[in-house]
Amino acid sequence: MSRLLPVWTYICPKCRKEVKANSHKCPHCGEKYPLAVRVPPSFLKDPKKLEAYVHKHVFPRISKFERAYLEQFFTIIFIDGWENSGGTSVTDNGAWTNADGSPTVTGAVVHSGKWAMQTNAVVEADVRKDIGSTHPNVNFRTYFYVATISDNFSDFNVLALFDTSVNLYATAAFYNVNGSLHWAFTSISTAFADTGVAISLNIWHYAEISCQGHSASNGVATLYFDGNQIKKNINQAMPNNIEWGYVGIVSAAAATIKPLYYWDDCEIADTYIGALPTTPIQTYGDGLTSYTC
Repeated sequence: MSRLLPVWTYICPKCRKEVKANSHKCPHCGEKYPLAVRVPPSFLKDPKKLEAYVHKHVFPRISKFERAYLEQFFTIIFIDGWENSGGTSVTDNGAWTNADGSPTVTGAVVHSGKWAMQTNAVVEADVRKDIGSTHPNVNFRTYFYVATISDNFSDFNVLALFDTSVNLYATAAFYNVNGSLHWAFTSISTAFADTGVAISLNIWHYAEISCQGHSASNGVATLYFDGNQIKKNINQAMPNNIEWGYVGIVSAAAATIKPLYYWDDCEIADTYIGALPTTPIQTYGDGLTSYTC
């Protein structure tokens, strides 16, 4: 059975050349690192596949210290969880470009760290990030917690990506279906649709939307929920780069009962992101420098 298992290769996270499995310093470029990256050998020939593999299989299994080191090499465009907000700045003291409506910072319900964002409104209440105009492929992930749903049976758009001309390329929405909260999804060439996938209240989930395949007619927009792909729209018109990411209540119809949501641990990258790492804290040393995670 063992001969059927994949044969792993270990590489330096900076120069991506092969190194020893337990090494902490690259013999090729001299980079010091807390761990070498384990990858299937075939991925070394395709940088995009390598990046996708690291995001999907490596990041969820390593500590925050290790991930922080690797992020400089593996396409993290933006990451924020309101930890520099001081409990008051919804834009996290400049981390987000701007805010709309009345989102607030809270310490009452958080996914990690000390602070998160709260929205409790029946109109727009969100933050947005300008990532610049150079990103043709973008994924956007957030953790969220639904405490109260509204009595409106329309949609509350909660996660969105816009292009450089402010065209909406993809948006995920909470959709009230007879009192049950469902995911709905739309992208630029495909109509808004209920996915039929329900969302539980009073528990942290994570969602990710993706715009990949920068193209006039062959782009792909995808919605992931807790790591599972639940909607994929192909043949989308995505000729422009992505520039804006929105999280919160991006747009909503009026309701009597204000929905109460919490948001934390947002991340934007140019490939699949997935869950935050859950590996316990570890300590590494290379004989010269120690690394404490």
